[in-house]
Amino acid sequence: MNRYDDKVAWVTGGGSGLGRAISLRLASEGARVAVTDMSVETAQETVAMIEAAGSGSAIALRCDVSSLADCEAAVAATEKQWGRLDCAVANAGIVGFGPVEHITEEDFMRVIDIDLLGVFRTAKAAL
Repeated sequence: MNRYDDKVAWVTGGGSGLGRAISLRLASEGARVAVTDMSVETAQETVAMIEAAGSGSAIALRCDVSSLADCEAAVAATEKQWGRLDCAVANAGIVGFGPVEHITEEDFMRVIDIDLLGVFRTAKAAL
């Protein structure tokens, strides 16, 4: 028996990088994974990798964590697919835009919106 057998996980930013690695690992441990990303195409690539490994079940969804409505829609789609949600991984994030002297306040606020408030929105939608 795997650690996450019969568990349903939602991973934000699951289309690449650490989010992809988390999604693959959860699936390899038996979880059904809702892979979300701003780019549904990259989320679909992660799902294809999970399916190719034969290690779990996954769906790809578009989700922008700067929108609570997007997060709520991702949870609703996950629950429609599998009947529940057991855990959420608030992984989505963006990096800065260069040296601080070149970053605008608008650029910095976008980082805060995704990297900080995105965690809040993910948790709120999951709960």
